[in-house]
Amino acid sequence: MKQKRCFNWSVGASSILMIFVVLCLTTFGILSYVTANADNNLSTKNAETVENYYKATALSEEMLRDIDSALLGAANDAKQAAENGDLTRLSNYSQYRSRRELEPAAAILKTDATAQEKASVCYRAFAEMLLTKLNGVTVKAEEDRLAAVYFTQAGSGRRIRTTLTVFPYGSAERYKVTSKNLVNSQPVESGLLDDDTIELWQGNSSAPTE
Repeated sequence: MKQKRCFNWSVGASSILMIFVVLCLTTFGILSYVTANADNNLSTKNAETVENYYKATALSEEMLRDIDSALLGAANDAKQAAENGDLTRLSNYSQYRSRRELEPAAAILKTDATAQEKASVCYRAFAEMLLTKLNGVTVKAEEDRLAAVYFTQAGSGRRIRTTLTVFPYGSAERYKVTSKNLVNSQPVESGLLDDDTIELWQGNSSAPTE
């Protein structure tokens, strides 16, 4: 009589099940690690973007402070020039000397124009010269006013573009921020807007200080 062979499948089935469970846990573990690493990289990038943006905003405000100081200096020089007609005694004369923008101011001081008219012409000329001395500031004449624009780097190929208008001499405000935009970093082209522009803030001018 032939003896029947008996195979014990219980040990083999449990081993296969164990291997399957280990493979599943390993796969889930790898997927969890990859997902967590991607989330960490994204969070780090977002944090850097926000940090760079606020740094750029702070630099933009510092530039506004410098612009306001320059305009205040121009106003003081304009008043003094209108009163005594002597350009060489102005506090910022070293920055005006030999500049072509000084010609209208020198010319009107030789006329019989009123003190207000002289101060107005001088202020426009002085303001333009002092603003262009600031690093990164571009000035453009617009009718009876000056327009200025400057950029501050915000990282990730972006920068903040701040545009402002300079009011004439004797106005209640020295300047007004007309726009703040987050734009792509491209060579500055006066009067042209970047294609990818995000409007940030329609600013108000600072109150004049004496």
